[in-house]
Amino acid sequence: MFKLGQLDKMKILGLLLTGTLAVGGLGWALTRENTVPIKIRAGIIRGDGQVYPVARKNLVFVPYSFEAVRNELKSLNKTGQPPQAPKQEDQKFNPKTAITEKPEDPEVVYRDFASQYPEPDYKEERFKTNCIEYSFINERVCYPDFDAYQAARSRWIDARNAAYAQAKNQLATWEQQVQQWENAKQQAYQKAYQKYQSQYNAWVEKSETHLDQILVEKLKQGKLVRVQTDLDGRAEVNMTPGKWFLNGGYSNAVSEVYWQDVPVEVDAQHPHFELANDLGRVENRGLDDKDQDPELYTLLLGDWPDRKDLDPLLADPDYLRRQLAHKQAIELKNLEGWSLLHLIAAKAPVPMRAELTHLLLISGGDPNLKDSKGKTPLHLAIEAKNRTGTMFLLAYGSDLSVLDNEVRSPLHVAIETDQAELVKLLLRHGADPTQVNGKGQTALELAHQLKRVQLLPLLDPSASPPAVSASPSVSGKASANPSAKPSKKPPTNLAPSTSPSASSSAKAP
Repeated sequence: MFKLGQLDKMKILGLLLTGTLAVGGLGWALTRENTVPIKIRAGIIRGDGQVYPVARKNLVFVPYSFEAVRNELKSLNKTGQPPQAPKQEDQKFNPKTAITEKPEDPEVVYRDFASQYPEPDYKEERFKTNCIEYSFINERVCYPDFDAYQAARSRWIDARNAAYAQAKNQLATWEQQVQQWENAKQQAYQKAYQKYQSQYNAWVEKSETHLDQILVEKLKQGKLVRVQTDLDGRAEVNMTPGKWFLNGGYSNAVSEVYWQDVPVEVDAQHPHFELANDLGRVENRGLDDKDQDPELYTLLLGDWPDRKDLDPLLADPDYLRRQLAHKQAIELKNLEGWSLLHLIAAKAPVPMRAELTHLLLISGGDPNLKDSKGKTPLHLAIEAKNRTGTMFLLAYGSDLSVLDNEVRSPLHVAIETDQAELVKLLLRHGADPTQVNGKGQTALELAHQLKRVQLLPLLDPSASPPAVSASPSVSGKASANPSAKPSKKPPTNLAPSTSPSASSSAKAP
């Protein structure tokens, strides 16, 4: 049960029914103004009534539940279902040209030729043309004419070889016909698949734009509160009074405990509360209990990027939710240093990106954790052209200034991969276009080097439009980018501007 001051103030069911969703959007209850210090003790209530601590574990408080965002995502999906990919076995891809029946196998024709046309035998009567009359015994004896026999046998062999060759030619003609038919079918399928890809990309673009415009800003306003308990299961944190949902927590003593979407209410008048497992609202399993799903520890052995058996994890948010209740799965990493958040950012299927990314973030996933190559989930999401994951990571506090081992910021990665929409998104969320990479290049300088002409106006509003190669501006005005010289000089060879009007970084709309 949960204790927060007076328990009669907690109306958990009321919170679930009335405090989460508002008409037309997410009712985050984001009007709280002042924070108050809250003292927490988290643990497990045992049979003696004592609370045994959940020690050194992360708790995450969010102003909305996972189900609330899941329902909101569904309601925001005004773009409808994604287009369906064509299937090669679809009859509409079959060419109308009929294929003749497959001719007989040449080897069978060769083998069965003798049964239809017996091979000549020198003992046959027709070859006994060399006859001698023996008058003293009054008998006529005929001997085989071997020249006639050899000639007949040669004609038979030629006939068999001709039948074999004819059968091979017929089979080759049939196979060519089949190959032409398959090529025509494949061309029709490829044409349909290219059309599908175009439609799918348009659907993704429309869906992600819709999410970006409506949902992500709401998420960004609803800050998460993360806290780690000490060895006694205690923690102190500043929180705003109001309704929250708890995720996280784990204990390796006696049972595993993980809170998921458990509603709590912070009351400034009662700044002390205890969290204990309520079996109706938290995952609580004995150590010997068996889960019907394969555990993440089993699935995540080896190299993640190429594992096909990770499909349940990448396709089913409910499966991931169940697994998060085991062995502090949110902290799992593979040999490359990838966390689950890295994996989802890089590999999640498009329709699952929003739910999976959101679930891991509200469950305590660290958006700024680096892998062995120094990449955060944001770096991987940008490399994978995962705009949805990028939006959610930014909404939940990804650091835009983090550099990977190649000394690249997320903005540099977006420029290298030539993604205008992600460049806009990063700039809008505060990416610094003056930050330099390992070669000392700002974002604008990198775009010039790579000839990303369509990105230049985003990074420097005074840059030439994409249809025209970069050239000196005749306006004489200073660039809005502090890393650029006044626009009357070539945009290469950049240096900090001394103009007062260029004192702040430009940001894309």
